[in-house]
Amino acid sequence: VARKCFLSDDSFSATYLPTFRSRILRKLIGPFAFAWFALFSISRNDSVIVYNHSFEYFLLLCILWFRRVAVYQDIEDVPIASDRTFIGFVNQLFFKLTFLLTSGRKIVVSRQVASSLNLKDYLVVNGAFIPDSSNISDFESKWKDLSEGGPLCIHYGGTLTTATGLDLFIQALKILTRNYNHVRPIKFYVT
Repeated sequence: VARKCFLSDDSFSATYLPTFRSRILRKLIGPFAFAWFALFSISRNDSVIVYNHSFEYFLLLCILWFRRVAVYQDIEDVPIASDRTFIGFVNQLFFKLTFLLTSGRKIVVSRQVASSLNLKDYLVVNGAFIPDSSNISDFESKWKDLSEGGPLCIHYGGTLTTATGLDLFIQALKILTRNYNHVRPIKFYVT
């Protein structure tokens, strides 16, 4: 069991709740742990962000909705509509419930996700930050190494499966290896 962790940065606090390594235990105990946290640790004036959607969030979301606590959904992945399995149905159901029980204003990973959901009120938090190089001296720039022929680092965050584009990832590897490997080293990080 992981321990509860409180982090604070720039007057913004985040809490990471205990969890079990076992997926079965997480599914069985998680909803009650979140509900307990909602009842005894979250105040009316707090703002809560839930990541994507999950069966485990349902009791938490119901409690926070009745208590009128501001809850925002951070949408990075949308369930695959063509997935007709039991798990696919559960994912679609809890995505819709999470969508309804959170604020109408959504946090999304891209404008494409917002567009695919027909969102009118959203905040895009892109996965990359490109600093204004005029404010940073050359030796401090994170881009200096790249501009001088250093390795091209490609970061992929998320689950890499056939449903999330494993075939595209493999094709990209082949293209980069074939066309750009002699130009500069390429490093991949999958998290």
